[in-house]
Amino acid sequence: MNKTLPTLLFLLVFSLALFPQSALMYEVSLEKQIQTSSAVIEGKVISKKSVWNHTKTLIYTINQVQVYKSFKGSTQEILEILTLGGTVGNDRLAVNPELKLNKV
Repeated sequence: MNKTLPTLLFLLVFSLALFPQSALMYEVSLEKQIQTSSAVIEGKVISKKSVWNHTKTLIYTINQVQVYKSFKGSTQEILEILTLGGTVGNDRLAVNPELKLNKV
């Protein structure tokens, strides 16, 4: 009985600590993503560059995408898509979930 109470207390605190993180994430259907997007395109990543923000607290990756086809919205020939996370020198910021755009 003495060992059971601390174990249950630990599990309760641990599960409460995880709850806020899982409560922030929810699935959004493809239809809803398309409906709320200002542009939907098909293209190819032609360059990537990771940079610090002004206060050097976050790393962003600037992805240049050559647009092949626009399904929604008017777009330019080349778009820059900013994603959170990346590597600058020996510093890396990994985020989860993340949008991975690979240069071809």
